[in-house]
Parts: sequence; C-alpha cells; structure tokens
Amino acid sequence: MLIGFCQRSRLLALPLTAGKHLMEIPVAFGKAVKIRRIELSISQEDLANRAGLSRSFLSGVELGNRQASVSTVWRLAEALECQPSDLWLKAEALIVGEG
Repeated sequence: MLIGFCQRSRLLALPLTAGKHLMEIPVAFGKAVKIRRIELSISQEDLANRAGLSRSFLSGVELGNRQASVSTVWRLAEALECQPSDLWLKAEALIVGEG
C-alpha cells in the first residue's frame, strides 16, 4: 500500500516550505555518493568507469553541482554495490542532521 510506504519516510516530516531544503538535496546526495565511494576505497575515476560516467560529471555530482538522472542514480548504486534507496536514505539523514 503506497500510503504505508510513504508513512515510513521521514521526508514527509521535513518542512519544505519556501524550498529551504531543495537547495540542499543535490549536495546531500553527492555527499552520500562520496561517503559510499570512500567506504569502498575506490577513486572517483574508478567509480566513474564502473558507472559509465565521466569523472568530471561524477565530481560535479559529489559536489552537488550536477544532478544525476534517475537512471544515473541507478547506475551509481550498482557501481557502489548498494540500492538506489540506500543513497537517498543517507542523503535524507544528512539533510535532517542524522548523518
């Protein structure tokens, strides 16, 4: 049931008024990618190659300057040996100050 799924997420509790957190989302997602990459002890270049991305694009994602498409998030997750949701949950934790 979709409603039950949404109720499990803390994102619904985030006060998104005036888009306060919207600017933080790409930065938090990029940090989540970088944290996982460092956990695996791989370089940006290695991760970029595994995901089929350019190193400069990956660098932009990690800095929050570039936004990954849904398919790119999926490819990053596969290359990082995790689920796409793991990256988003880490990003969410960073935004709410739990990460």
